[in-house]
Amino acid sequence: MRGWASFLLAKGRYLRGVLVADASQALTPGAAATARAPAPLTAVSGCLAFLSSNASSTSSSPAVYTLELRFAVGNLSAGLLDVTWAACVPGAAAAAGGRPAALATRGALRCDVWRSAGAADGGRVPSPRDRPPAASLVLPGGVAGSRYQNCSTWTTNPGCGGVVQFTPLEILAGAAARSPGGALAASPPSPPPPPPPGGAAYHVRCWAYWSGSFRRGLLNMRGASNNTASPITAAAYLGAQQIYNSTALGSPAADPSTGRRSFAPLVSSLGPYYPLLAFEYPDVQPSLVLGLLDGTENFEARALMQIGQEMVLPPATAAAA
Repeated sequence: MRGWASFLLAKGRYLRGVLVADASQALTPGAAATARAPAPLTAVSGCLAFLSSNASSTSSSPAVYTLELRFAVGNLSAGLLDVTWAACVPGAAAAAGGRPAALATRGALRCDVWRSAGAADGGRVPSPRDRPPAASLVLPGGVAGSRYQNCSTWTTNPGCGGVVQFTPLEILAGAAARSPGGALAASPPSPPPPPPPGGAAYHVRCWAYWSGSFRRGLLNMRGASNNTASPITAAAYLGAQQIYNSTALGSPAADPSTGRRSFAPLVSSLGPYYPLLAFEYPDVQPSLVLGLLDGTENFEARALMQIGQEMVLPPATAAAA
């Protein structure tokens, strides 16, 4: 049996844990590799804005950025890696890939809600692969007048489609008001009744693919901010990184060195990539106001994150909610 094989040259660059450049190419092995040597592999990131000092409101020390390079080559003796800085040219990285499909739904954030099973869930939000959510809704759709639709209350930005603020009951009501085809039903049914007060109620997770950035590299979550009297358990993720974590006050798992601190990337843009942005709350009461705040370490009503065109959902995901 005869056949052929190839080696893969791949490299990726991460700035403070966020992928900013990525490229790969196949190399023909053996003598043919010399005869048909490919052009040098080059990956150009999008424009990145660096802060001159730490973004934290409690520190004025110089900002430090961690640059991580991950690469693999088929021939270590001939593999060369060079990293250079260049002047920002908007649009230069447009060909790098990672952009959403043409049919993707822009300006959308999906939220999933599960009824909590209490101690059996171990204080964790379930995976939809293990347990389908009780309700799903793509914001800012749903019931008119809900918190997530009131852009004018929180911002003067004409491009705002909604704000990341809601209660679990609003998600349940919005999902119940949708017909199977996704349109609003003529007579929206009532949402499921909430469980008895005093116990754990619902798990909530919201997500979208996102090409935006957090102002000054700061974020926090409603109900879990530094200036919240009794912060609850919550977490936020960007790509493979946890960028915010809050453990309920008094919990033995609380870590003051990392708890309720922003670890978002200090960049003005994530380039041509759309990493997954997700945030979640386990075991919250149905009427508790939840949400994501941008550019601050404390709760500020005017800092609610906006649902804009940089948030993207795959077509099938948006249609299913």
